[in-house]
Amino acid sequence: HYLAAAEAFMRGIERRVAAGLQPEIESVASVFISRWDAAVKDRVPEALRNQLGIAIAKRTYKAYRALLGSPRWQRVFNAGARPQRLLWASTGTKDPGASDVLYIKSLAAPFTVNTMP
Repeated sequence: HYLAAAEAFMRGIERRVAAGLQPEIESVASVFISRWDAAVKDRVPEALRNQLGIAIAKRTYKAYRALLGSPRWQRVFNAGARPQRLLWASTGTKDPGASDVLYIKSLAAPFTVNTMP
């Protein structure tokens, strides 16, 4: 879903640039983290609990950084565009046995926003 949101954001910025409008749009793409782990908690071995959300977030962040390093992004950035930020949502752990800051500590990264419960 993130890739579709990023593509829509990029198309919108490119259209603004082509129309001679300012490309300085503030935007976030929200990624809900703990919901992934809650959805599979009874279907994964104990050793894999509370890891799916982090894995999905890291994969999403890798795609995000690849986009920011692309020639396509550089063109709109040079025209004045601001990067869409990733917003890590639902970062409170649902597992009472997990650390309260499990997701927060694991997902601190440049150009991201974290909603702390």
